[in-house]
Formats: sequence, structure tokens, C-alpha cells
Amino acid sequence: MRKILALILISIFLFSLSASADELKIRSDSAVLIEATTGQVLYEKNKNLKLSASTLTDIAFMSVIADNLTLSQSVTASGKAVSSFPSDVSNIAAYKGEIFKVEDLLNAVRLVSAQDAKNMLKEAVSDEDFINLLNEKTESVGAVNTDFENNETTAFDTALILKDALSNQSFLKTFSNENYEIASTNKYKKERALKEANMFFSSEDAEKLGIVGIKTGYTPEVGNVAAIYADNGERAVIAVILGADILNDVIVDLTTLLDYGFGSFNKLMLKANDVPAFTEDLVTYSAAEDVAFLIKNDVTKDLLKYSYSDKGIEVSDPDGKVL
Repeated sequence: MRKILALILISIFLFSLSASADELKIRSDSAVLIEATTGQVLYEKNKNLKLSASTLTDIAFMSVIADNLTLSQSVTASGKAVSSFPSDVSNIAAYKGEIFKVEDLLNAVRLVSAQDAKNMLKEAVSDEDFINLLNEKTESVGAVNTDFENNETTAFDTALILKDALSNQSFLKTFSNENYEIASTNKYKKERALKEANMFFSSEDAEKLGIVGIKTGYTPEVGNVAAIYADNGERAVIAVILGADILNDVIVDLTTLLDYGFGSFNKLMLKANDVPAFTEDLVTYSAAEDVAFLIKNDVTKDLLKYSYSDKGIEVSDPDGKVL
């Protein structure tokens, strides 16, 4: 019987070309930097360390709201929504029966983490099932270490959730706002001015760094946390840090990550026919498609190494770091 040599086309399987945890001297306890379109990990430090960060879990909250409601929809505040939280919790002092647009409430969550705004939005979607919607969202994007009951998440989960959320234009519009004004309502005749609690970057510095949106927070137990989306016109990245002791550490770490993401990589288009075929047991495996990814400036295509697994073709740099 004549043996037949089979040809199997498989996908190129790419992970990350990430810097080592000490290469950038990031001070925060946990950090990650990803390319915002592909999710390619460019830097990681304790990226799966789970910490309490309710400000960052707000990103998943906003994403679920943006998926289920339009910005122009009206929401009427219930008595429960405006009263079921401690008086020292951030809020917009909404009144029972007051009518807001979803856009108003999303910005209140985004800029000041207003609890009454969260309550109203939850009720507008599905108060009883909202935790399930959050869990479904995180599961769908591969964020497996986030616990909404305890407001715990990781840098990597936050980056994955933010990457997914940015594909929704309502979310992107809200996340990009530095300030927002809620117009007078049926119950309150003055405007409510909301301003981002961003003590880290001036508008001028943010523009220089390409910052489109940032969500920050602080707790005594964890310290400072931040998630940032930046685009310099050539590349978009997401950076997340958790556990920065002081404000200056946040500024230094985020600036370092953005400079690294924008300045240390080139985009490489790897053609399928550039990837060496591999033959085993009379079966030949070869790449099925072209793929684009970021590669360190000092690495050229001819230095790449290839290996094969049941998941596809792994591409690594000369040091063995899987791309």
C-alpha cells in the first residue's frame, strides 16, 4: 500500500512578546500592557494577581450597560436606587422620580463612580440578573480571575475587558470624556458638573502621551489602580496597573508603559509561505494564513523561531519568548 503524504494547514498561534517583569522597573505590584486591537501582550508583571479594585470592575459594568442600553434612553430613579448605599459613598445626589439619560448615568459612573447612577442603570437592565450579565461578559472575553461579589480583578482581566468594551461606540464615547455636565432635570433645576478624578496627567501631558481615556481609583488596602487606553495615531495600547503606593508611581509606571509600547516595537506582517513547513509521520503542517503582530525593534524576521503544537504554530524570538 502506498503511503500518502498529507498536507495540513494550521493557524499561526501567537502569544506575546512581553518584556520581563524587571526590564522596565515598574513599581506597581501588578501591571500589563497589551496592543489594543489584537490583545498581544507587550509587557507583564504579576498580570494575574487578584486584588480589590472596584474602580476597575466599573469598566465591565459600563460595558454591560453599553451593550444593553442606548445613550439616549431615559431612566427614572427609584427610591431604592437613590437610597440603598451609605452616605459617604460617591453619588450624584439623585432624587426619587428624577429622570436621566443613560449617557448622564454612564458618565457619572465613569467619572465619579456614582453609586446611585450604578443602581439606576442596573435596574434599567435587570437588577436581579445583573451579576450574571457581568459574569457572562468576563467569561466571553477570557477574563477568568474577576470576582464581582468581592470587587476583585487582575491587571490582565481588566485589559481584556477594556479591549472588548472599546469596540462599543457608546462605551468609547463615555470612556473618552474628561468631564461631563448633566443638564437640569425634572427634579433638579441646576446642572451637575462631573470631572474626572485624574490627578496624574494634565490635559497637555495626556495629549502628548496619546491618552484617550483613563479610569483611576484608590483604596488603602491596595493603593492606586489605573486602566488607560492610548492611541498615538499609529498604534493603540491598553495599560493597567494595580497596587501603586504613591501618585508619582502611577505617573512613572503608566508613562513608562506607554513609551515602551509606542517606541519599542515595529509591526511585522508574517506571510504564511514565510513560515517553514513541518513534517511528522508523513503529515506536513504549514501555516494557513498571514498574520500581523508587533515585534521588538531589535528583532528581525529571519531571527524568528517556529515550533508546532496542537494549538497551532508558535512563533518565538531569539531568546525563546513566544510571540
